[in-house]
Amino acid sequence: MLPSMPSLTPHEQLTCLLVKYAARLMSACLSDMDLGLLSDSDSSSHSVCDPSPQSCIASPSDDSQTEGDDTSHSMCIQSLHHVYGFLHAMARTCVLFPNPPVPKVSQLELVLVSLHLNHPLRFCRNLRISPSTFDSLLSLIENDEVFFSDSNNYQMPQAYQFAMLLFRIRHFSNAASVASIAQWAGCSEGTVHLCSRWCMTAIMHLHSRAFARPTVAEIAKAKAWVASQSCRAWCKGYCMVDGTLVKLEDKPGHHGKAYFDRKSQYSLNVQVCHPLHFSLLLIDS
Repeated sequence: MLPSMPSLTPHEQLTCLLVKYAARLMSACLSDMDLGLLSDSDSSSHSVCDPSPQSCIASPSDDSQTEGDDTSHSMCIQSLHHVYGFLHAMARTCVLFPNPPVPKVSQLELVLVSLHLNHPLRFCRNLRISPSTFDSLLSLIENDEVFFSDSNNYQMPQAYQFAMLLFRIRHFSNAASVASIAQWAGCSEGTVHLCSRWCMTAIMHLHSRAFARPTVAEIAKAKAWVASQSCRAWCKGYCMVDGTLVKLEDKPGHHGKAYFDRKSQYSLNVQVCHPLHFSLLLIDS
């Protein structure tokens, strides 16, 4: 069975019709010009061969036929100019029948103002982190260079961009689609892509600051804490390692079999390693 040909868009269909119509008009104009030249040559030859006085007198029927031919030819040329003008306009137009603008109502102000101040549980239900954690993380990334440029265009506040990223991360399946996030945030789908990329870039710039190996002094302090809490034989240990499986919604397209775990699901194995009695220093996945 032969593959079906791709269907043409309304823009392409109308363009093809106009091109065919323009070709017919051009053919009609050329045929009228040929007939006019033939009639002129016939009349000139007739005047040379027949020098009688009656031949010099034009008949009324010949005059009316000539005027009719001139009128049809001028109308054909005028129609051809209109078609060419319409084709030129279509070449500069991508959308022939634009849809009416989609009304947008953002939930960002509700979450970041009302729920942030008065309803922390509902705030956490939307973004999966507490208001204090949100403020702390925002203070780390809001002055990153990725959010600033020399353009005079309006820049969405960094808090709105970060909230959009968190809302997108906490959802999966159809609820995580760009269209759903854009409807929730009251913006375009392209804005969702840009804000997500900018926020993730700013977060990755914190890698060397947030994730680091412990220093010699921190290792010695952690060993002393282990010896005081357990026994001297365990004093060489200073790190705690823990891991968890983060389930993936679908099988990854690149090396998908490598993500199949012992629980018969596709997941990421996230391991956390940090010195005891200290804050988190290293994450590996």
